[in-house]
Amino acid sequence: AGEIAKAAASGQTAGATMNAWHALRLIRIFRLLRVLRLVDGLDRFAWQLRASAGLFVRTALLLAVFTCVAASVITQAVADHNVSVSSPVLKQAYGSISLSTVSLLRSMYAGSSWEDIVGPLQELHPMMTAFVVAYVIFAMLVPLNVVTGAFVLATQLSKDYGEERKLTEALASAAEGA
Repeated sequence: AGEIAKAAASGQTAGATMNAWHALRLIRIFRLLRVLRLVDGLDRFAWQLRASAGLFVRTALLLAVFTCVAASVITQAVADHNVSVSSPVLKQAYGSISLSTVSLLRSMYAGSSWEDIVGPLQELHPMMTAFVVAYVIFAMLVPLNVVTGAFVLATQLSKDYGEERKLTEALASAAEGA
């Protein structure tokens, strides 16, 4: 703020002052990045995130596709069933693919009680309850295992990367000393 006042008093334009501020900010950012490179654990963590990002995206897409397929199966079962006027809950929770998807996601992430989610489906067939339970088990355990595996793999690769980097640095320092 003091530099801006000095620049205004000396007759410099606001654009030149702002460019100076941007340059100072860039210098600070580069200093921060240089310091962060010194923290070995943070460097490894950032590398692990980059290494496993693709797997996370593919897992999320797999879960989205699986949820849409399960919602389609349930919606089709509801549409095929002759839903009577006495069962508006079934139509309200599973009347369309989007409603079925929301109901399935609620069942997984504790947005609704199991009785509210599975209860209306028991009208259709008892196996629909087993289908929803199987969906929830699969949708919760498979991505959890994939994510855990991704972190284990990224940790192993990070360890190998760190050892390789230390070896490269040792060879470079030995070459400079020779």
